[in-house]
Amino acid sequence: MEKPLKKRVLDIISKHDPIRLISGGAPIDEYTPEAEVISKGLVKAKSLDEINTLVHRTFVDLFDNYLAGKKESYKRLSGDLFNLVNER
Repeated sequence: MEKPLKKRVLDIISKHDPIRLISGGAPIDEYTPEAEVISKGLVKAKSLDEINTLVHRTFVDLFDNYLAGKKESYKRLSGDLFNLVNER
């Protein structure tokens, strides 16, 4: 049985650990709020750049600009999400 989209998004975000919460000892589901927001936005995102903007904006909104870092640092994570939504 295929995992729900939100769980698959959470797995991808956790694997990339963009602000190093999990490597710092946070629980594996630490990025659940981000996965919820991003999963909803993926339905509308049409390109890799739109997904990268969605991911970066989500981290800026839920943390802050400093912790989120530069938009470019989310390219690999966004690429994995792009592949996820385009495999359907």
